[in-house]
Amino acid sequence: MDLTMSSVFLLLLPIWTALVSAGVDDMWDGLNIKFGKHRPLPKRKEDAEKENYKRQNDICRTDNYHGFLYRLEDDSKLLPIYDLNGYLSGIQAIIPSDMKGYNSFNESIELPPHEIMPPVLVGKSDIQTYTITAYFKHPQLLCSPTYLSNVPTGKGLYIQTGYDPIKHHEQIPLEAKNLSSLWKKALCLTTMGTHYFYNVSRDMQCERLYPVFLMYDSEGQLAAFGWSFQGEPYEGPNSIVSWYQIRPETFYFIFDVNQLPPCMLNPNFRVFGVHIWLQNHNKTNMRCNPPSTPAPQPRTTVTYKEPHSGSGAGPNEDKLGFEQSDKDQIVKNRRSDNIQPPLSNKKSGTNSAVPNSLNKCLFLFVFVLRTILSQFSVQNV
Repeated sequence: MDLTMSSVFLLLLPIWTALVSAGVDDMWDGLNIKFGKHRPLPKRKEDAEKENYKRQNDICRTDNYHGFLYRLEDDSKLLPIYDLNGYLSGIQAIIPSDMKGYNSFNESIELPPHEIMPPVLVGKSDIQTYTITAYFKHPQLLCSPTYLSNVPTGKGLYIQTGYDPIKHHEQIPLEAKNLSSLWKKALCLTTMGTHYFYNVSRDMQCERLYPVFLMYDSEGQLAAFGWSFQGEPYEGPNSIVSWYQIRPETFYFIFDVNQLPPCMLNPNFRVFGVHIWLQNHNKTNMRCNPPSTPAPQPRTTVTYKEPHSGSGAGPNEDKLGFEQSDKDQIVKNRRSDNIQPPLSNKKSGTNSAVPNSLNKCLFLFVFVLRTILSQFSVQNV
């Protein structure tokens, strides 16, 4: 009997391993955040709990996002999201709401501006908050215990653009060649890749600085992304990871300054954000030659208009909510005409037919188990 059970165990072991590892195959190999220092995100919710992250919700589908959100103390920059099976599947950031910035006329406005909603969303709670959320696989998979045949599988990047992420999300191409022409190529930095910013131009209104930027490696594969906001946030003494903060004289680190509008050259204009790596930042294809000297500033004569006290041009708080139908066209215009499904990178050796093989393994596992149990019952009788 022991010999029989040992044989059965050896037979079922590879099947069970395939089932357990299926979720891991859908994960990026990087998933860390850096500014100041690299900090890896816990890949499993059990690891997050060991590091004292606290779960923020008890149901998988909330009114603001899908998945289980975790938070470490008072940190607001890296809030990991885990799916129903406990795998890291997304990330959220809470945006400070007590800042002032500038519009295209260099007039003072309240931040974040209404023009970047979505993907910035107003939290549905008693305390007014602003959030931005990304998922590392299709949002419909987060709260489903099994794979769905009609949903693309594999690692990807989805930016939430409404309160129902299954319906309202922007799928980011895995290859730079599939980006819409509205994504403007900027600079390449070692371990970061080539930056792309959405619809940046000399005519852009500063209040429309899009809060998501992308980074592709030297082979044109999606390597990282990040948040980018106007303003100068407060940094608490216990911050785990610092926001990057740049000003006009240091914009050349990530921007092509020749693409920037004159209003961003306002000496008081500030940009902050965070980088999120999907690939391992030490890969050789993440190397490039960083700029050694500042790029020349555009020769533009700009008359800066001093803000008028009490005349903030910020969005009316009564209008902070938005109708999703009014915003869908904006998201549609951002998307590429040829966005590939979020399948794993072929160069990584990942099998793109995971759902079919998984279903076959599951069927075989159940069939063998039922056969063994039936024979065991007959012997006992």
